[in-house]
Amino acid sequence: MRNHPLALLACSSLIAAATAQQPDAADAVSPRAAPPAPTIQLLPPERLAADGKPIDLGCDIGHIGPLFTDIDGDGKPDLLLGTFAGRIWVFANVGTAQAPKFTSKSTLEADGVEIRIHNW
Repeated sequence: MRNHPLALLACSSLIAAATAQQPDAADAVSPRAAPPAPTIQLLPPERLAADGKPIDLGCDIGHIGPLFTDIDGDGKPDLLLGTFAGRIWVFANVGTAQAPKFTSKSTLEADGVEIRIHNW
């Protein structure tokens, strides 16, 4: 069996990771048999913090979509949280890739103008 990252689930600042175990080719019974379905294991949620305080986007109530990506080009994954209201909040990683430490939020901007992606 091999573990594969499957998804990140988020609500407010609770982030949970899921992994799936995909059977190896050697686990297959016959070439005609359907492969076994992967099993999914959810890891415990982890409350993320910025500047030592739990991240709270109560100002943008709704579904939160997280993305870890290096937005500032320093080689460390920053945290972006897209909200139902269309805002994209940025939390810069001032720690390391292995032990991230996030700073206070700001909104994603282009040429000094806040980027908003409206749902309606």
